[in-house]
Amino acid sequence: MLSDLFEIQYGYYRSRMKRVLAVLSKIAEESKKKGSVDYKKWKPEFKQAMKNRFEPEYAMSKNNGFEMIMDLNLSGPEAYNYNLEPECI
Repeated sequence: MLSDLFEIQYGYYRSRMKRVLAVLSKIAEESKKKGSVDYKKWKPEFKQAMKNRFEPEYAMSKNNGFEMIMDLNLSGPEAYNYNLEPECI
C-alpha cells in the first residue's frame, strides 16, 4: 500500500512540476518580449497547472491498487464518481 501511495504522490508532484515550469517559461518569454509581466493574466493558467492530475508519462502503473473515489478537480456528482446522490452534494 505504501509503495502505491508513494508512486501516486511522486507522479502528482512530477506532473505538477512539469506544468508549472511550462507556465513559468511562458511568463519568462513574455517578460523578455514586453519588459514586464501581467501576473493577473497568468493566474488562471497557473491555478490550472497546480491541480492534482497525472501527465501521461507520470501516470501510475497498471499494478497500482489505487481506485479513485473522489476527484475535487471536478464538480457535482462527477467529483464523487457518481457514487453520491446529487442532493447529498
